[in-house]
Amino acid sequence: MQPLNHLVVYALQLLPKRLVKPFAMRYIAGERLADAIRVLGDLNAKNMMGTVDVLGENVSTKEDSLQAMKACEDVLGAIEKHHLQSSLSIKLTQLGLKLDPEFCHENVKSLLTVARSHATFVRIDMEDSSTTTATLKLYEELRSDGFENVGVVIQADLRRSEEDTKRLIRLRANVRLVKGIY
Repeated sequence: MQPLNHLVVYALQLLPKRLVKPFAMRYIAGERLADAIRVLGDLNAKNMMGTVDVLGENVSTKEDSLQAMKACEDVLGAIEKHHLQSSLSIKLTQLGLKLDPEFCHENVKSLLTVARSHATFVRIDMEDSSTTTATLKLYEELRSDGFENVGVVIQADLRRSEEDTKRLIRLRANVRLVKGIY
């Protein structure tokens, strides 16, 4: 099934945005932070929480990672400024995981420190299976560093998920279980 998933993801990137956008907008607040603030405000008014993702995984330079960090910090600031009931979801490959795991670790620690000062929770999204081990390792390190305002996603369909979940339970981890495509 994995080759089919990769083919679908690749094919979607080739489609014109005008064809994909009507389907995607059901799940995406918009393209700008102001859109997310507006949609989160509407959700909060209905007693619902939200989460914000800054899109753009698999960066190719440290400069791109630092730009993503700035965008995530802007989201955290907006959540606090507008008193929004929301969390931030991050992708580790956007913050440099494949470039330099230690650089990524420092980026995420910095982001979690900012989030903690804003009393905001950050969820580490799981990405493709090639990053699962590194993602869980980094999550465990962050918890050892004393960060309680962080959770992680586990994809239910991986053979390893049961063992990973058992290990995370011992850490009293905040886990979101999803049925992912990877």
